[in-house]
Amino acid sequence: MLETLEKKIYTVLSNSFLNTNLNQKKLLLAISGGVDSTVMYHIILKISINYGFTIGLAHMNYRTSKISEESMILCRNLSIKNCHPFYLRNTHKIMENFEHRARIKRYSFFKYVKEIEKYDAIITAHHKNDLIESLFMKNINKIDVSAIPFNDKSIVRPFLSIESDEISKYANNNNILFYNDPTNKDLKFKRNK
Repeated sequence: MLETLEKKIYTVLSNSFLNTNLNQKKLLLAISGGVDSTVMYHIILKISINYGFTIGLAHMNYRTSKISEESMILCRNLSIKNCHPFYLRNTHKIMENFEHRARIKRYSFFKYVKEIEKYDAIITAHHKNDLIESLFMKNINKIDVSAIPFNDKSIVRPFLSIESDEISKYANNNNILFYNDPTNKDLKFKRNK
């Protein structure tokens, strides 16, 4: 029996592929090693066992802290443990306009892997709080903040109706290992501020 959060994710995935069977799909999960994407991975792994679709993991290592390497190892170990392909891109630390440039590099990498390896969709762990932050930033700054690009139909975001507290609770209840990136608290980044 799937837990409530798992049912929500399954429903979003099923609705995303209404024209074809989910069990025939090949999904590329964007995983950072943080709580959101690691919980997403565990839930989608559980669903994939029941429904038979294929999973691959893509990780972008920005090398912003000591935690970056540990997060990369966690993601790689999850892929090894569960026999999933693992796609890694290491990059040098981005100094200027980090959030924007990191996002461009990240999505470029994910889309490259998707095309080369013939995945049906990229799955990200953006959740309701991320959406609220983006909308808040857009309204406050009166500029177009494309932190969560929605016009790309090849990207599925099954957590958009889920709050971060629910994700953290799931991680705690299921003893899921993850790493908190210290740059998430750094106020020099506009989103954190």
